[in-house]
Amino acid sequence: MIIATISLVILMALSTLPRGVLDFTGNVFGVIITPVQKFLGGVVDTVGSGAKFILNIGNLDDENAKLKEQISVLNSEAREINEIKSENERLRAMLSLKQKDTEKIMVSANIISGDIDNWFSMFTLDRGSSDGIKVNDTVITNDGLVGYIYEVGYNWSKVKTIIDPSGSVSSQIDRIQANGVCSGDVSLKNDFSLKMSYLTLSSAIIVGDDVVTSGLGGLYPKGIHIGKISEIQKSSDGMSQIAVVKAAVRFDEIGEVFVVIGTDSDDEE
Repeated sequence: MIIATISLVILMALSTLPRGVLDFTGNVFGVIITPVQKFLGGVVDTVGSGAKFILNIGNLDDENAKLKEQISVLNSEAREINEIKSENERLRAMLSLKQKDTEKIMVSANIISGDIDNWFSMFTLDRGSSDGIKVNDTVITNDGLVGYIYEVGYNWSKVKTIIDPSGSVSSQIDRIQANGVCSGDVSLKNDFSLKMSYLTLSSAIIVGDDVVTSGLGGLYPKGIHIGKISEIQKSSDGMSQIAVVKAAVRFDEIGEVFVVIGTDSDDEE
């Protein structure tokens, strides 16, 4: 840049000399120097453009940082909108469930903790006897059966879920009205599935059949969705069929439930 600048200064100085002095010499000099001058001018322009580019890189970095910040804000707002949308959908679904079962009194409740030793088998709710909740009341979501109330305090209650290995549910295959008993199983618990037993060999059950509560035994009202059959096998003695039922409720995702008030009965365990 220094050489180019000095050369251009010399050329500019020569160009200011009286025209008469450079008539011949100036023409010869001009013929020789013009390409050089053109080249040097191009070098200066290129260097100047490079300098501008370098300066623009700094500006681009600033703009890029601002754009990233704006994207982060937009992503955060989108997540909040999705959370609100999901919550509204859950509430609408639960409201629809409450409106369908108008003859039953239902209390909405939030899950506030789970039993560490029996995760997904037992939950604690933020509602209790002060809200009318009693032992053996049924607990459901808009997806299906969760379990029943087994312990109640003034402003809290505990739920034992249907996948707990110590419990059972009198059940029915909705399509063919075949009765059986769904029970929790240690080997199926983590998959949120149950084992349905006491199905006769003549029962034409198929994978995908819906399983609901039968109402027998008194603990659970009739017709609450339990899940779908995912597997069928014969019992160990070959005298009956056993079905694996995938629970309709995802016990690792529920946050709100309904407690159906007034379903007293003897424990079905």
